[in-house]
Amino acid sequence: MSFKVCFLCGVLFSALLCSSQPNASFFVDYTVSLYSQNLQMSSLIWLAPAACFYEAWVLQTPDPNLANRSTSSILVQVEPTDSNGTLYRAQNSYEIPRCNPMYAEPPSSSNFVYQVGPYLESLPGDAIISVLAEKSYRIRFCLYSGTGNLVAVSNWSVPIQTRSLAPSVHDMPQFLEGRSGGMVVITVILSISMFLLLVALGFVLATTKH
Repeated sequence: MSFKVCFLCGVLFSALLCSSQPNASFFVDYTVSLYSQNLQMSSLIWLAPAACFYEAWVLQTPDPNLANRSTSSILVQVEPTDSNGTLYRAQNSYEIPRCNPMYAEPPSSSNFVYQVGPYLESLPGDAIISVLAEKSYRIRFCLYSGTGNLVAVSNWSVPIQTRSLAPSVHDMPQFLEGRSGGMVVITVILSISMFLLLVALGFVLATTKH
């Protein structure tokens, strides 16, 4: 009896945490993508909103009444590729975005992109970690109803790697220091040359007048 109780508790706990092996009825074939390749940072990942994710779930689910569009939300789940299956979530949750942004209302700034980082909360939420530079993360979307029940999960993204940290002044390569010194020398030489040129021009003009 105790074994059955523990087993049922484990199943419910896994579902609430949006585990890495969801029930097939909750799975929605949906691709998570970056908002822009040019906006990758060392401690932040910017994602394109989950447009049409809710609608894709509605088309597949046998019971669309499980989640109302106006009260449901999107949670971003994150798995560091070296975490051995430990799951985390972005600190923000998001309203369901419009399916067709071309004809939608202008989105609020908070929903225009999904922010992952600079901190992540572990599941079930007893720890916080930082998004680190030059580290890879897999990401997926979780759809939650207004009552806080997990309704659907998307595909995991391909591993997304954050950028490296910008070098500090003390870590700059020697060739940059040499180049900076060379620029100083060139500036001095040009200044002296201009001074000598002006002196010579003044001398020529003075000689011509006499």
